[in-house]
Amino acid sequence: MLLAAAMTTAAVGERPERFIGVFENGDRVAGAKLRNWARPGDKPSLSGRRLLDAQNPLRWLCDTSLSDASQPAAFVEFTSGDRLPGSVVFSSDAGSETPGVSVRSYLVVESGARLRNSRNAILNRIRVARQMVRRIVWEARRTPVYTPNTLRCRNGRWLRFRSARFRRNSVVLLLDAGTAEIPFDELAELNLAQAEPWDACRDELAVLSPCLDDRLVQLETTKGVIATASVQRFRPMPYNDRENPDRWYHLIHAAWSLDAFAVPCGEIRIRRYFRPEHVPMTRIKPVRTENRSMICSLWRYQTNRNVAGCQLASGGRLYGWGFGVHGESRLEFILPPIAAVFRTRIGIDRLAGVGGCVRTAVSVHSTAVNSSSRLTGSHATLHTSGILVGSRKTIDTGTLSLPGNQGARRRLVLSVDPMNRNHPDGADPLDIRDSLDWLEPTVELDRRALSAELRRRLVRCIPAWRGWSPGKGWTDRAKLVGLWDAMSGQGANYRFAVRTGKGAKPLVLTRKVTVGPGNVQLTIVAARLADMSDPAVIKVSVNGRQVGAGDLPIRCTGDEEPEALRISLDEWLNRDIVLKITVVPRKPGAANLVIDWRVIALTGRLTAKNQISRRRFVSQRKNQCY
Repeated sequence: MLLAAAMTTAAVGERPERFIGVFENGDRVAGAKLRNWARPGDKPSLSGRRLLDAQNPLRWLCDTSLSDASQPAAFVEFTSGDRLPGSVVFSSDAGSETPGVSVRSYLVVESGARLRNSRNAILNRIRVARQMVRRIVWEARRTPVYTPNTLRCRNGRWLRFRSARFRRNSVVLLLDAGTAEIPFDELAELNLAQAEPWDACRDELAVLSPCLDDRLVQLETTKGVIATASVQRFRPMPYNDRENPDRWYHLIHAAWSLDAFAVPCGEIRIRRYFRPEHVPMTRIKPVRTENRSMICSLWRYQTNRNVAGCQLASGGRLYGWGFGVHGESRLEFILPPIAAVFRTRIGIDRLAGVGGCVRTAVSVHSTAVNSSSRLTGSHATLHTSGILVGSRKTIDTGTLSLPGNQGARRRLVLSVDPMNRNHPDGADPLDIRDSLDWLEPTVELDRRALSAELRRRLVRCIPAWRGWSPGKGWTDRAKLVGLWDAMSGQGANYRFAVRTGKGAKPLVLTRKVTVGPGNVQLTIVAARLADMSDPAVIKVSVNGRQVGAGDLPIRCTGDEEPEALRISLDEWLNRDIVLKITVVPRKPGAANLVIDWRVIALTGRLTAKNQISRRRFVSQRKNQCY
């Protein structure tokens, strides 16, 4: 009661303009209406100022007229912290549900949000990549806490498991004593094993901005959608009414989704933009949290909210992301070896008004094995705030270099001391209004080291290459070209083609296999982009002997895909072989080859049921309008 009364005394201030935007250099803009964001190629503005200026890009944009989303009744949570409202209805292994297109293993989510595809049709179901899922909730609890390797049934029973494997309509658990298979319709919550957060971050970056040349954008809606993509994987729908922003739909293709989807612009509460090497710490789950509040021990830290669940605000300003904590608290994050600097602002939340009294610290804890094979530890305090009283001002830590020897394991620690002893005269007793916000905390990764790590992951951007090796140094000979595909039935999706330039060595894909009844036929579906590529020939060899070749078809308009090249491997049944696929220009010295790889599949002998359909499709270059 005392805390509630204290919080209500906080100054509310005047109601802000509907839209507030902050640019990378700190400039702010406010206005009542967004303009020129209805169609692909538009240049959006607010109060006459361009929002997507390359020289000073947007940092975040908030619609203050919209309330924060309440927790969805059912949702899927991803390793990056993104979220999709809806219920998982079935699971599919790689490639089994989508003939003609290589895809990852996925879950099908019956969406609980108002989404559309690029053809302006209602999108009821969305496919999401299984390997990027952290948690699945069919029936949400009031205060859900992610606890790895646990499962909750609808009847209230909890199970702890070692590993989980999906079947179409169920999950199979490996328990300490045997196994258990539980259908989806009996599940309330499934918490999968915790992925290493920075590995998950780099995997996502390899899909969204593999060359580090595209800024990332994260949307958060009032329906509970949190989706991160890149600027190139975001575009306004071509069917929007230019004069009515509340009826606009904006299309986004997140790394975890096999399908692009459009959300109503009028439901987007906040948009966050950041460089790929700048990682908001809200996208990295803490490995350890502590809350030792004397009177509010049940108040857990909040992500992108203050502890009361409202937007972060301090010093008379709103902020785009951060953490809200109360009283004595501690947040610990693993740091990757390539983490270079950290920066944040710190302020008591506006809920406290003139109350609240805290002192904060930013530190790094390092552990390493010394020359005597002993574990050693060190602690470095990078910043202390001094005593903060009231919410009228914030503190900028400035750029803090992150220390650490090579091979050391580091943790970033954000701690708050509520000054229960030796607090200034007139400060609140105990920690009644000690609600602190870590405002826009960001870790900057070493760009050169990050680029090297992403290059090793680029092969994952081409799903058809799964199981094949393009050889060492292929990224020096080939580049990825992003494009939007208008595919029959599914709407437009963002994907990558592969470009090799003049004088580059031919691209060669290699795979070692043992031929059996289940992989006795090689099927290749690939095409060249007519407006971007010279004519090309594809060749297939087995153990060094050429067994097939053909001209790569041109991507066409219509509803069918190019004809597949099929090679029988009956001759090598029950033998080990080395398969090689080579693409070369038809004319020596050709300047450019840009190839869209759809399928490279080893299958049994084709029957009428598993023939790859001959659909054609329409492609557009990156940045080209529909």
